[in-house]
Amino acid sequence: MVCRVTSEGRARECIGPAGPVSDWMVARMLEANFAPATFESTPFETDAAIPYSFRKPP
Repeated sequence: MVCRVTSEGRARECIGPAGPVSDWMVARMLEANFAPATFESTPFETDAAIPYSFRKPP
């Protein structure tokens, strides 16, 4: 999944594979807080790749 992370550390415009699990994950990312990217201590907006996988419990 790829999300645009704002300079305030909020995800927006998340894109992932189609389906109910991905829709659930997008919703969680839009609620999450991220550390924004910085350059010389100045935060900026950037795209972030967010890998995820789910496993069936044993």
